[in-house]
Amino acid sequence: MTVWRRTRWALAGCAAAVALAVTSCQSSATGPPRNPPSTTAVPVVTSVEGLHLPVEAYMLTPYQSVQEDWVRSAAVSACMRGFGLSYPAGVRPVRHGTAENAFTVLFRRYGVTEARSVRVWGYHVPRPGGPAAARAVSPVKGRLPPVVRALLTGVDGSGRRVVRHHGRAVPPGGCLGAPQTPAGTGLDELQGPGTSADGIVAAIKADSFGRSEADPRVEAVVRAWSRCMSARGYRIRDPLHAAAVPSMDAPAPTRAEIARAETDVVCKTRTNLVGTWFAVESAYQRVAIHAHQDELAAVARRRDALAAQIEHLYRSYGGR
Repeated sequence: MTVWRRTRWALAGCAAAVALAVTSCQSSATGPPRNPPSTTAVPVVTSVEGLHLPVEAYMLTPYQSVQEDWVRSAAVSACMRGFGLSYPAGVRPVRHGTAENAFTVLFRRYGVTEARSVRVWGYHVPRPGGPAAARAVSPVKGRLPPVVRALLTGVDGSGRRVVRHHGRAVPPGGCLGAPQTPAGTGLDELQGPGTSADGIVAAIKADSFGRSEADPRVEAVVRAWSRCMSARGYRIRDPLHAAAVPSMDAPAPTRAEIARAETDVVCKTRTNLVGTWFAVESAYQRVAIHAHQDELAAVARRRDALAAQIEHLYRSYGGR
């Protein structure tokens, strides 16, 4: 995980939906939506790999987001090297690596879906090296030396701004505030323009999820999934609460967690929960996209320019 990704969700929450008339946080509480949009053919889904919601056409790809995240960290690392200090950028990203999960819209959007993954990880998010490596990681992080912290943040231990270090000017905000990154993006826009908390893309994603969750078609398939789980000894209201197990606080899953997650995926397959929810949510997104065509066209143009900048900077820092 890079130094930038640790702060990327600081603005999460219902604020994302202010660009639309109704927020997802409200929609679940206001009962079934009026005049729900019709769906196209409902796909039979056993994996979300290769599946994309309509709004993703206006976003960076997960790999581009991982590249941008790494570019930001590489810039911080370069800044720190200028002061004679080592601050690694992290592992250079690879396509289809686990780092992309953090930027994949459908990754666990409807709960766990991948049978092969849950057989190893249960409800835990997969990590490089497997569960054994996860267990070996110490939960205690070392404290940063004061000089490193001061140069990263641009502020010393007493709260005063650090202006120079060994005769070299410290940028305002320190090395964390100075990366040479793609223009017009912030920590909360690593999935592209319009994906910040108050952006149109984030608003559509949040609103479509809330509306689809309250849609009678999704409610019916969720009930079917819950009955399937109950028949196998798990009394769970919906798949979004299925991961509430004590072992989630541990670095790796227990056998009981894995068994529950495997049953979860089996019941999703038997009821086609993911295919139904995906189709219904896609229908709500298409309606929203049609209503915001001009704004989204501008977002797509900015996204394309941003993607070109990311690729240029990635290569300039030695990426391939």
